[in-house]
This record gives sequence, structure tokens and C-alpha cells, in this order.
Amino acid sequence: RHVIPDRPQLALLAALCLALSPQRNAYGLEINNYPLFVFMTTLQLLAFSRLANRLEQGQTSRTDGLVWGASTAALLWTHVLGAALPAAQLIALFWAPPRRRALDSVGPGLLATGLLCLPLVPTLLTAGGAPPMNDSVGLNEALRSLLVGFPGRYGSDTASTLILVLGAVGCIRAWQSGRVLQRSLVVHLLVLTLIILGMVSTGIAASHQYPYYLGLLPSCCLLLALVFPGQDPSSSRSLDLT
Repeated sequence: RHVIPDRPQLALLAALCLALSPQRNAYGLEINNYPLFVFMTTLQLLAFSRLANRLEQGQTSRTDGLVWGASTAALLWTHVLGAALPAAQLIALFWAPPRRRALDSVGPGLLATGLLCLPLVPTLLTAGGAPPMNDSVGLNEALRSLLVGFPGRYGSDTASTLILVLGAVGCIRAWQSGRVLQRSLVVHLLVLTLIILGMVSTGIAASHQYPYYLGLLPSCCLLLALVFPGQDPSSSRSLDLT
């Protein structure tokens, strides 16, 4: 079943937004790891969707947890910013007291992720001491880059404003749903945006380039899909991508 939450056309809408994204297409023309980053983010979301739906149905499945852990490890091997997605998902799980008992399902997945990512630790420690490649511009310039430079960079300002408004509505609906997956999308949006702002303000990332925001694209597309009719925040069903 391909359902968001019970209408296949909403899943297709999210997929269409992702496929037609001018930002994704712009960076997809280059030889880099960002198209793979988007792909692995989408797969990880798919794995977590299955896990979250099982948990909300009162079931626990260590197999689903292991699949989620393997997809998370693959995401982390693709790009370090992928860590924001599982972090947001764990925060959403802890935020839902009735589901705390189901965290046993993600335990094996977390262990699998840690073991699979052990070879990355030396590289991360070494890269951590490298000097920034860009000038430190401060938080104000980082915010200007996000709020002024980014909108309209890959399309029209009008379309960007419309997407921003619809995205805000999608975030509200997702949070009101009370469901783990929907809320994890909102948390992911906040966490990764704050990380990128910190990177830009300190010079780790350039203020005139925007590839890191591709990590938010799958979550944003799903939030946009939740704006349209068919998603009842009070429904007992969660956003199911499986």
C-alpha cells in the first residue's frame, strides 16, 4: 500500500513535488553525492514509516527496527547531515509517552547503525579539526541567506512564498495529528535548518550555495502533501508510506 494516510494520490503528490523540485534538478546536474543523499533520505523515511505505523498499532517488530537501522547507516554513509533525520525521529518517539514502551523496537536498529558506522569515526574526528573553507559570516548573514537568498534561487519568489505558506500549514496539520511520523517531519525541519544555519554562520558552509537544504526536501514534500484534503489530523491512522 502506498498511502498518505489513506489516499494514494497524496503519496503521488509528494513524489511529484520531489521529482519536479528545481533545487533537486539543479544539483542533480552536477557530479556529486546530493542526488544520492535525497534518495537515501527518502528510503530512510520509508523504513521509519513502516516502523512508526507498527508502533502506533501497538505492535513491536525488531525486524522493522533493523531495516530502519540499516537504512539509517546507509544515509549516514552518504552524508553526515543525514544524522538529523534519525535524531528527529527519536525525538518524536520520546515525545509520544504511549509509545515509549515501543522504543525496544528501535534498540537493535540503533545498535546496527552504530556498528555499521564505526569506520566513519576516525574520519569524522580528523575532519573536525579542519579549518572552515568559507568566511565566518555570523547568524544575521546566515538568516539573510536562508530568508532572502534562498527563496527564488531555484524558481520564482512568488512560488517560493506560496510553498512557504503551504509548508507552514502542513507543519501545523502534521503536529496536530499527534502521530510519530508526521511530528518527526516537523522536528527534522527544525533540527536540520538550525544545523545548516550554524554551519553557514561559522563558515563551514557557504552562504551563497544551498545544497545542504536538499536534506530537507523529502520531509518538506510530505508536509506539503498533508495540506490537501484527505488528511484528518484526528484520524487514528498515521501517515503510511509502505
